[in-house]
Amino acid sequence: MISKKDFMADFKILNISNQYADYIVPYASSRQSFLENYEAYGAQILNGYYGLLHVNRTILPFPDLATTGYSLIPKLFTLLDTTSLEETGVLTLQRQPYLNLTGKGILLGFIDTGIDYLHPAFLNNANQTRIAAIWDQSSSQGLPPADYYYGTEFDQTTINQALNSDNPYEICDTRDTNGHGTALAGCACGSADFSIPFSSPAPDAGILVVKLKEAKPYLREYYYAKEDAPVYSEADLMMGLRYLAQKAASLNLPLVICIGLGTNQGDHGGNSPINNMLTNLPAINPLCNVITAIGNEGQSAHHFEHELTAKEAMHTMEIQVDENTVGFQLEIWGHPPALYSISIRSPLGEDIPRIPLRLRKQDLISFVLDNTIIYLNYELVQINSENQLILLRFQNPSNGIWQITVHCTECGDRSFHAWLPITGLLSSNPVFLRPNPGTTLCVPSDSRDVLTTGAYSAYNQSFYLEGSRGYTFNNLVKPDICSPGAALTVPRINGGYTTNSGTSIASAFLSGAVAQLVQWSIGRNPPVYLKNQELLAYLIRGASRRDSIEYPNPMWGYGTLNLAQIFYVLSG
Repeated sequence: MISKKDFMADFKILNISNQYADYIVPYASSRQSFLENYEAYGAQILNGYYGLLHVNRTILPFPDLATTGYSLIPKLFTLLDTTSLEETGVLTLQRQPYLNLTGKGILLGFIDTGIDYLHPAFLNNANQTRIAAIWDQSSSQGLPPADYYYGTEFDQTTINQALNSDNPYEICDTRDTNGHGTALAGCACGSADFSIPFSSPAPDAGILVVKLKEAKPYLREYYYAKEDAPVYSEADLMMGLRYLAQKAASLNLPLVICIGLGTNQGDHGGNSPINNMLTNLPAINPLCNVITAIGNEGQSAHHFEHELTAKEAMHTMEIQVDENTVGFQLEIWGHPPALYSISIRSPLGEDIPRIPLRLRKQDLISFVLDNTIIYLNYELVQINSENQLILLRFQNPSNGIWQITVHCTECGDRSFHAWLPITGLLSSNPVFLRPNPGTTLCVPSDSRDVLTTGAYSAYNQSFYLEGSRGYTFNNLVKPDICSPGAALTVPRINGGYTTNSGTSIASAFLSGAVAQLVQWSIGRNPPVYLKNQELLAYLIRGASRRDSIEYPNPMWGYGTLNLAQIFYVLSG
């Protein structure tokens, strides 16, 4: 009989070892049936719709898209990079004697690079930690959370023991070596330090942290991620969401989750497995809200869009590729009932004629004049989104201008979108020569059931130019709102403070502000818990808007964050 210890060790190997490829698999049977049917593949449950399988790569070589399909392979996610407190009405709600909204009684959850738990920004007045728990997916120091099998969970007692020790990391060896997670947590709910000065929207909130382990090497290689890129698997991100929701439920506290990561993979219409996870998170914990950053892809030249006219049968897009590019992936998405196929011209002028549309077959395209190899997959009906996907993986592409011609053979909606990898993922930076800054929002900010924020400067009211734009692929209004995200003071790893900008910082700021709103709502008599759509309605009513701008719009959403104005509206 296998002992519990051996069983956990086996599952840890599956989750950690590069020998096993991870697949995110939808299931329609019961959870128990799924676990039993796929026991040989180390089946694990992600939520009520998706499970995780681990397949030995020596048995089923990776990748095999003709067998598995696009959606089963985890996507790679990467980081999105006191005037603001006054401008948004946050300080007004903290100082108002009747309201006194500081996030007390609320948990803020972060799935990121970890947290510097030694930093004073995460201590209370008694120099005890405000962190309820940390699940470090990369640690082997102690036991993982129940039913998770990998990493180490550090509870509040352990963290406090470490704080009182001369060698804290001997007791609690989890660190944020990047600083991104520490910055987000501090921006949302750091304890006030008036000598800086520094404060945050929710300085009395509790904190939950998932430190993501970096993606397995086989997945990094598949997506051509550069060696030092901080990249994380969709599967681990989904596991982190499940952990946060379950942990908050066990503590019987409302939870606000901040996600400051994103990817350019997916149809940007809210149809990836991570989107499904976010939509169905209330099934795990109904007292849960999620805030996402829209991304920093507005000026990256990674998005192309075109609508073919009635007289057009094709349209060509051009991609500039630098020297020494190892590889990159291009995704082209189109709405039904139109049918799309492609032809290709290399920088050296070699033509690949239009490749007929095929159902679930991978074509390997090689060239006579150079060493480029292109793997082409058509998915006529992509299983998650029901849209058509054309997936191209360029290996050792020649430098210069690649021309991809998209052919359309049916009527109906004749618009298509294409996305290149997110900034920072590759060692090079392929770009479209005629990009479109619209629909540059990152996944999972395209989720219907999250609050998505863009970024602006509270100092001069200007839009954060690098910020991504909406709307989604299916024309859902995103961002919902804009929050301060330029030159905000945040905690720095190993002590001290620095300034940071970007939509991920804006998402942290909004997360702290939402914690204030949740504190107010549950403090009413009787208590009221606000779902994300209800929170959005309040934020829209309170948002600041300019007469010269039409709202909603793809840059500003419904306006800029103004918490105090919500209460002015409510009071009549």
